[in-house]
Amino acid sequence: MTIRIVTDSTCDLPLEIVRAHDISVVPLYINIGSDSYLDGVDITREEFYSNLPDYEDFPTTAVPGPERFSCVYEKLAGEGATEILSIHISPSLSAVINSARIAAENFVSAKATVLDSGQLSLGIGFMAQRAAQAAAEGLSLSDIIAALNNQKKRS
Repeated sequence: MTIRIVTDSTCDLPLEIVRAHDISVVPLYINIGSDSYLDGVDITREEFYSNLPDYEDFPTTAVPGPERFSCVYEKLAGEGATEILSIHISPSLSAVINSARIAAENFVSAKATVLDSGQLSLGIGFMAQRAAQAAAEGLSLSDIIAALNNQKKRS
């Protein structure tokens, strides 16, 4: 049984950690004026924050659609994942989790479970990192979720 971890770009994990733990990150859109960028793909955090004082319009974000999550889930299943744990920003802050849930409900190539982190930023990131470590250690999906729920109470 191979468990793979998915999260969204609000997790704020450094790229080195994402790569080291083989975590898949689905980027949100950052809208600046009439331009739209994929967070961490088309625009880096450094670029965003260094240019922030010069933006004429206040930047906004937009949620990736379910198809973006489906593509990531399909890629992971194609790489041998039998279970996918998708950990996302709290639904009280963003609709990201709704897109992930729609994708998971319609996904048949592997079992996809969506977890509300109840967090934002590195709170999500630390959960994704811990989940990836636990999966690498061979823990079951239910044990990983139990550990994350315990971690959530302490974050």
